[in-house]
Amino acid sequence: NIVNAHGACIVEDNGRYYLFGEYKSDKSNAFPGFSCYSSDDLVNWKFERIVLPVQPDGILGPNRVGERVKVMKCPSTGEYVMYMHADDMGYKDPYIGYATCSTINGEYKLQGPLLHDGKPVKRWDMGTFQDTDGKGYLLIHHGPIYRLSDDYRSIEAEVAHVKGSGESPAMFKKNGIYYMLYSNLTSWE
Repeated sequence: NIVNAHGACIVEDNGRYYLFGEYKSDKSNAFPGFSCYSSDDLVNWKFERIVLPVQPDGILGPNRVGERVKVMKCPSTGEYVMYMHADDMGYKDPYIGYATCSTINGEYKLQGPLLHDGKPVKRWDMGTFQDTDGKGYLLIHHGPIYRLSDDYRSIEAEVAHVKGSGESPAMFKKNGIYYMLYSNLTSWE
């Protein structure tokens, strides 16, 4: 069975894996919703649901783009927080949006754009990172790294800017060292 979860992220929660991605259509790049699948073994996947559908209006309304979905569980609230790039069909109106849910595979509620200093983050390619101390971070194309607030619902501060980096940032930590990965902007080729 085909797994429809483009630009996916995988989250482990209570011994089970959850895969979130863009539920793509062959007809249009317009946002059709974010899907969620679950697995015990990373091989066999069960479709859970569309966890965030097209909204009636706003940043993920009809004829908008929704991509790069990421989910983290906030340690201070126990809430699951989903982040995404939202845009118009011409990629000229970018936002980093966020949605929340009390369960990992439930129906997420779009909360709106993520704010930094009271203003929406108007960027596109993004990733997330959760440190061993529970702090959450938002990674942005071309280098900015933002620390999230304790409730993961806003940005507290820009903590770094990695010069010369590309798009689709990802980060992991091993033996006390942080590693950042990103594409070199080579396009589809």
